[in-house]
Amino acid sequence: MKKKLSQTTSNIEKVDNGHLVPIDLIEYDESNPRINQYLLATQVRSGKKLHRFTKDEFLQALADTTSADTRARTFKSFAESIRCAKKIYNPIGIMPSKEGKNTFRCLRGNTRLAVYHYLRTEYPSDSHWEKIPCHIEFQPDELEITKRWNCCK
Repeated sequence: MKKKLSQTTSNIEKVDNGHLVPIDLIEYDESNPRINQYLLATQVRSGKKLHRFTKDEFLQALADTTSADTRARTFKSFAESIRCAKKIYNPIGIMPSKEGKNTFRCLRGNTRLAVYHYLRTEYPSDSHWEKIPCHIEFQPDELEITKRWNCCK
């Protein structure tokens, strides 16, 4: 069954291979192992128990170049390759948020989403980073989601 997007998400564009969705409408999936890994690392560094992981906190954890961790260098290199191409080649997978706030949860591509947030911060006048290519899944298969996450561990 195909669902239609609500009127309030009219700033979502239909394109050949999916949709272009404003990045501010997409939330990271905190149950994703990669996101959870950054959440735990930030908790250890800060000494605070975090219950939610804001976009800014996730970006800071990814791009923290003072960290001895190679993840920051890998993230910056990945961001640079996306910046040079002015796009991602593999759209992220999203589903409508259960809260019904006309927002989405990222199923696949949390790091690509983070790169778009990072690049929008670094290049605020470049409109390429306002919307990200997406496949919208209205009824994702929970078993398939679990398989995807297990490959990231």
